[in-house]
Amino acid sequence: MKQAINYKSATLILNQEYRIDPTKTLTLRNAFDKDMQARFKQLIRAISTIIVDLDVFGLKPPQKGFKLNTKKLKVNATPEKEAWKFLSSAEKQNQFMEWLKLKQETGILETIKVNGIGGVQNVPWTNTYIQDSYKRGVQRARYELNKAGYTVPSIAESGGISVVMNTPFHIDRVGLLYSRVFEGELKGVTAAMDSQISRVLAQGLADGDGARTLAAKLRATIDGTGMSKLAIKDSLGRFIPAARRASMIAQTEVIRAHHQAMVQEYKDYGLYGVKVKAEWKTGGFNVCPKCEALEGNIYTLKQIESMIPLHPRCKCIALPVVVDEDKKAQPKTVKKKPVKKKPVETKRLQKHEFEDILKEKGYTYTSHTAMSGSQYWTINGQPYRLADHFNPNKPSWLTSKVEVSNFEGLLKVVEEKAILDAKVNIVDEWIFDELNGGFVKNPNFKG
Repeated sequence: MKQAINYKSATLILNQEYRIDPTKTLTLRNAFDKDMQARFKQLIRAISTIIVDLDVFGLKPPQKGFKLNTKKLKVNATPEKEAWKFLSSAEKQNQFMEWLKLKQETGILETIKVNGIGGVQNVPWTNTYIQDSYKRGVQRARYELNKAGYTVPSIAESGGISVVMNTPFHIDRVGLLYSRVFEGELKGVTAAMDSQISRVLAQGLADGDGARTLAAKLRATIDGTGMSKLAIKDSLGRFIPAARRASMIAQTEVIRAHHQAMVQEYKDYGLYGVKVKAEWKTGGFNVCPKCEALEGNIYTLKQIESMIPLHPRCKCIALPVVVDEDKKAQPKTVKKKPVKKKPVETKRLQKHEFEDILKEKGYTYTSHTAMSGSQYWTINGQPYRLADHFNPNKPSWLTSKVEVSNFEGLLKVVEEKAILDAKVNIVDEWIFDELNGGFVKNPNFKG
């Protein structure tokens, strides 16, 4: 008799396993997003208040017994009832946009006072969340390094998270993240939103929209509510409301800060590669196709540094390579100070030294590096290939005489060829094919 299966419990177990946020920053991301959305909602309420309640444009029928205040509005003051009623449409638009800018500076683009090294400083409100995420990235990196078998000091042994964060590399990296989020991303969103609001406001005033209709249209440009009534689209025929774009920024930039902190810690401890963990969506065990392709792949720190986040709302994380899995990884005992390498008994000719010799001898040359790492050289019209491992499927024209593994050997065959061609006008017989990454016969060559 077959045993009955509780599919509900089985599904729950699967979801518990796959509904994992690898970065463990869900609470922080949601807090940042919630704060961001609260500021946009505050702006929407303020717009509704001055257009509908205060009727600053004078779009409502006049009220009996109401005494109009025609005093010119000061930009830094709260608009008075029907304050802009007798202004022209262009003046109304200018007054509103100036007021909108001031409201943003106390909300979406607010700066807050914090105690710094030089005293009290005004910093963007977004810095709080980026710094928190960066700190978590540093702590997570130390944890993962120890877990992978690397011997690294704990945060406490390093003097605490404040001491670690005050190292030059971390200060520089987190400073760039601060600027990216506030000056680049968030100000870019508000600038695009202001442009859309200005167009919608001008059109609404020209069409004679009522106060509530105009306020609803302006709200749609901000959070997308009722946006089907608006003809606002980008060059690709899309319309992404400002609040939604800001939400993506909050969710994505927390991951970026977390990732950058981990990469910097890996760099500090000399890891050669990291392992990418795929993104698991919270809606079940559906994996993002783009991130799924990276699962288990090994990348150098230089490669992985700019890969995460791969897309908006990405939740991938870069994990250090386990020592037993990658022979090229750093030994288990890792020191902060760089280890001096033992002197090499036989000094090999380096690329820049090789090029200097070619210049001294008056040889003409070009070089190209293929994706495989092999270097292709054209010296005095003759093709050469420099690689650690020879390709058994090499082209028939590439003889063993011009395929070498170091610059000493390459220089030797070049000089031998130069002796033979000393009294011959050299013509490029082979040219480098950028598309295919190799040499092809020059159609203009006449042998």
